[in-house]
Amino acid sequence: AYPAHLHINMHISARSLGVGSGLLRAFCDDARAAGCAGVHLVTGAASRNRPFYARNGFAEVFALTWGATPIVMLARQL
Repeated sequence: AYPAHLHINMHISARSLGVGSGLLRAFCDDARAAGCAGVHLVTGAASRNRPFYARNGFAEVFALTWGATPIVMLARQL
């Protein structure tokens, strides 16, 4: 359901300026235009980036512990 994988990092000086949301929007638009049904990413369960992804339409679809680190797969349909 979510074949495209996303990884994004923003320098601290570029955060809260809409740059990350713009990049996410462009990636999702391109993936949708290519016929992709959904996109996913993996992050730490307690990561500070989770609210950012939630604001951009991502929701938790899977969780597990990798070694001693709880991680989650966040995804959204396109």
